[in-house]
Amino acid sequence: MIYKKNMRFLYIILAVLLCALVLFVSLSKDFATAPNVLYLDKLIHFVGYGLVSFCAVLFFPDRRMRFLSVCGIFLLSIFAEVLQHFSSERTASLTDVLANFSGVLAGALVALALHWLYKKRMSPKGLALLVFNYLRKL
Repeated sequence: MIYKKNMRFLYIILAVLLCALVLFVSLSKDFATAPNVLYLDKLIHFVGYGLVSFCAVLFFPDRRMRFLSVCGIFLLSIFAEVLQHFSSERTASLTDVLANFSGVLAGALVALALHWLYKKRMSPKGLALLVFNYLRKL
């Protein structure tokens, strides 16, 4: 039991550090000049906030904490965009907020799906059958 509590504390520290890293990257001027690849900036926003949300949902044991952490991560992304508005090196963008929100939502949904599969102790074969039966009904 003590091991489980210590691991939970470690996971929470890891989630906070991951949030700090994403916030640092969001506000750093060194990361403002990405290579000129179409929508790379939005992809980075999506993946970064998606990873944070994924970890937060897996790390917290109850639904209330999961919901609050996902809402907090989304508010953090809005806060980062507001801070970028006041920065001379960065610019705020509504499309960045939408990419952040999409990443937060996708990360949370993937984590919840994995958590559900783990609770059901579903094998890959069982998952394939479940998906096949669902698609057959469409």
